[in-house]
Amino acid sequence: LEGKNIGVALRVVDSKDKIVSKRDLRNIKFTYNNKVYSAGSDGVIRINLNNGLSNTSGTIQVDTSIDNIKLASGNYKLQLGYFVSSDGSYSKDITYVKDINLSVLNNNVDRDYTFNVVMDNTDRLFSAGGSKNIIFRVLLNSNIDNPIVRVSLYRKTTLSAYDQSYTKVDLGSYLNTELALYSDSIYNTSITSNSGEYRNLTLDFDTSNFSHTGYKLVFDLYDGDTKVDSVSKNIIVR
Repeated sequence: LEGKNIGVALRVVDSKDKIVSKRDLRNIKFTYNNKVYSAGSDGVIRINLNNGLSNTSGTIQVDTSIDNIKLASGNYKLQLGYFVSSDGSYSKDITYVKDINLSVLNNNVDRDYTFNVVMDNTDRLFSAGGSKNIIFRVLLNSNIDNPIVRVSLYRKTTLSAYDQSYTKVDLGSYLNTELALYSDSIYNTSITSNSGEYRNLTLDFDTSNFSHTGYKLVFDLYDGDTKVDSVSKNIIVR
């Protein structure tokens, strides 16, 4: 491999593993060593590390733009790979080694909707042990063709007012209620139509699986496989 150079390749794929086109990535910048890279005609961003085949480390900065209205809301993956070529700048032979999940919420999409979730404040704090029924009242009124509300659960990393980081956990392990799994610990609910009125969604929790910390339930409004909006509800388990 004398005279060869290694390069890094990045591409974005949608929920159907289709590569996002150069046009839809046009306002997203990829910067390495103060040089900005953009996608080629095949939708792949290729970065020359300028270091031959030697080990190297560095940071690739990804900047999005509020003007990037071409990229629709939904779940995506940023795939990272590498290639070897004479110049380290281009090759079709790419080995992808890592996927990073991305969730895109584009508020510029032309949809007319009202989406809200409310719960009784007395249900926000409860003790671990036994069963706990919580009624969530869901309002959905929209012109969306294929609406469905999905739900997921996040656990607080540290029980502190200063640390607001959460980690996604598998909601199904905390429920007595059976919900159909959509993907990546996100579950389908029964809210799949526009009524314009609040409807009850009852979740029966097995609280013995909860830790003594904070959690949040994230209710996502989807149009088919495209995420449109989110509402979060926080709870504390004592």
